[in-house]
Amino acid sequence: MKRNNFILGLFLISFLALSACHKNDILSPENNDQNIPVVANVQNAFSFVVAARSYNHSDNYNLQFSGDTLAVAVTISRFINGSGEITIYNGNNSVIYSKKITSNIILADVMQPQTMPARINIDLNNFSGSLVLSAAAK
Repeated sequence: MKRNNFILGLFLISFLALSACHKNDILSPENNDQNIPVVANVQNAFSFVVAARSYNHSDNYNLQFSGDTLAVAVTISRFINGSGEITIYNGNNSVIYSKKITSNIILADVMQPQTMPARINIDLNNFSGSLVLSAAAK
């Protein structure tokens, strides 16, 4: 039951972050906030949010996760074009989680990896749309 509440809470946070966006907010030439990701990276929680238009991004973020359960929520909305990939690695550089970005998606996964994540890599290529990524450990 706790796991379901944990997933639901993570999903709701992702959904609420995008619910304030409107189609014109993303595509309007007057919108100067495009292509500026908002990143929160604290103990046992990571979030990456961007409203993008023809956006290229490739970066690694070191994580400070502990516990035995990892929850990942990914929401792609208003997808127009481009591609990307989200990859989470453990301390041995082994892939724990990977998701390709090619369309609108709403996804929540909970897993119990043998080792907790140490790093997350986000690659976006000519991406136009909204991306909300949340990861948490418990």
